[in-house]
Amino acid sequence: MPTGIVEFSYQWYGASLVNNTSMLFRIGHSGATQTSGYYAAQAEIGDNTDSVTRSPRTSEIAVQTDSWEANPGVSSGRIDFTQAEGNTWTWKMQNYYYATSSGHYVNMLNTGYITLGGTVERAVLFSGSGNFDAGNVYLTYKQLL
Repeated sequence: MPTGIVEFSYQWYGASLVNNTSMLFRIGHSGATQTSGYYAAQAEIGDNTDSVTRSPRTSEIAVQTDSWEANPGVSSGRIDFTQAEGNTWTWKMQNYYYATSSGHYVNMLNTGYITLGGTVERAVLFSGSGNFDAGNVYLTYKQLL
């Protein structure tokens, strides 16, 4: 990331993975990425039924989950980070996940914050295992010069 970033967003669509896995998101500083400390409000995950799962997210942010579906699917969404104060960043994520083999979908709405030991230098979107099969990702940011 360039220096002086105060806001940034990742937006993705049509993202799919080779294996049944998750896309994950981390931010970091000094050449490393944080794997914990993404404190979150409740995350709601549903599949167009009455079933809703709520869980806190204190580790790296999963922006796609296949745990409820036997086949990999396609994900579209956005995650926004804003510098709140000092090295504390707030984040919010909305992710639409569509299964390939059924009409099931997930609409995930997550919010939380992470406190870093320094300024943001790295922002990484990656696969939990396997490779990305297809999709598009866009990064936008606001910078103070």
